[in-house]
Amino acid sequence: MPADGQHTDATNVAVGNSATACASCGAPLPGGTDPPRKSAGGRPARYCSNACRQRAFRRRAAARQPAVRPLPQPPAGATLVAALDSFVGRKQELSQLRAVSRSARLLTLIGPAGVGKTRLARELLTAAKLADVRFVSLADAEDALTLQARVGAAVGLRGRAGAAELARVIGASQLVLVLDSCEPVAQACAELVVALLGRCAGLRVVATAREELRVPGEVLFRVPTLPHLETNTRGERGAPMYSDAVRLFVERARDSDPAFELTMANAQLVNDICHRLDGLPLAIELAARRVRTLPLASILAGLADPLALLTDGGRTAPARHRDLRAALDWSYQRLTPAEQVVFRRISVLAAEFGVPVVLATCGREVAGDGEMLRLLCSLADKSMLAHATPGEDGQARFRQLSLVRAHGLDRLAAVGERGQARQRLTDWLAGLAEPITESLFYVCADFGELHQQLEDLIDAVDRTAAVADHRYVLLVLALATVWRHQDRISEGR
Repeated sequence: MPADGQHTDATNVAVGNSATACASCGAPLPGGTDPPRKSAGGRPARYCSNACRQRAFRRRAAARQPAVRPLPQPPAGATLVAALDSFVGRKQELSQLRAVSRSARLLTLIGPAGVGKTRLARELLTAAKLADVRFVSLADAEDALTLQARVGAAVGLRGRAGAAELARVIGASQLVLVLDSCEPVAQACAELVVALLGRCAGLRVVATAREELRVPGEVLFRVPTLPHLETNTRGERGAPMYSDAVRLFVERARDSDPAFELTMANAQLVNDICHRLDGLPLAIELAARRVRTLPLASILAGLADPLALLTDGGRTAPARHRDLRAALDWSYQRLTPAEQVVFRRISVLAAEFGVPVVLATCGREVAGDGEMLRLLCSLADKSMLAHATPGEDGQARFRQLSLVRAHGLDRLAAVGERGQARQRLTDWLAGLAEPITESLFYVCADFGELHQQLEDLIDAVDRTAAVADHRYVLLVLALATVWRHQDRISEGR
């Protein structure tokens, strides 16, 4: 390795150490006012310009870098393969990801089942045109040994390899490692990522999961659902501008039925379908496949039971992406027993909710105030809930995507708890309603709770009316009072 100030090219050997020639390019120096810089041989190293000085500095720095051994060619399945279908929307998300990925060594894309985390990561890395990207699927990984074996195979190793051996093989390579669907082995992923990033300066990791890895330096990006409401704006020729969710539906519908066209007559139906599906890409794609056999009105009607309709995904897709129920169940199985109980029982809530109504619906035998808030936060961290705008009292509130709620109701019915959960919710609403209905002018702190749970109050009125429940009169009077206070006079009457 050349010493500091010495160079290996012929020009620099001849004149680089001369006091009257530039030590970088060999150009004659005009008498020189540059203060001498002693080289390893004791002679001054002088430069004709700042550019030459910086060039010489970069050469010395490069000479000190360890040699980078090229990694073996990755096996089949460990590279990014071009997608066979179109990528719709996500311009804003890709722009944000490009900005954060420039500095993040660990970037984790999180979000609920079917939101498109894997596809977005692939599009990001494909567009970046990086030299070496290795893809590792972990959806069915069982333990840390499986994780290490798959990462090892992706970088050219055979058999088991610990973190130290993987770091030795990766070395100083400029490598991007994609860890897809990390949640089955989240703890092992976290430990391995920390070990590799600490030893491999040129390594970057992009992970996708339904929860964060929770390691130092991790940059989180929560992947949102697609915008699914019509913009109601028109282009230069009067053509409507539709949401990304509608555009995705049309693209996938045409794949199943090339004759399908979006028209002014059917656009509202398509928009309603996407709205009912919360803009969830997997659900939209599964619904769009039905246009070959069902009219749009029948697809919309079938979404009353979305888990039964949204099946029959691509044969080559991962098993959890061929069926919406399978995708949601895959997440449900990874909850703790207490989280599963809470997730099932809160599915009876139609509106956004806070801790008080969750405690009433789930029962305090499940958890107290502090523990229940922790469980709700854990469900949100695992993308089974979403944070909502805090209430007027500043307390945390949460919400469920309608498809996630449908899965919770399905699970609740399977264990025979739906009736009990709804009875507890109705009792809680009736308790709030009783003092409010005692006087037309009565206002108390619980009135705000009824405002916030208005959708649940309406559902409770419908349910109690259908079965001649004695609480019906109390609840319907409370609903009329709430509407009157909201200046919805005709409905209140």
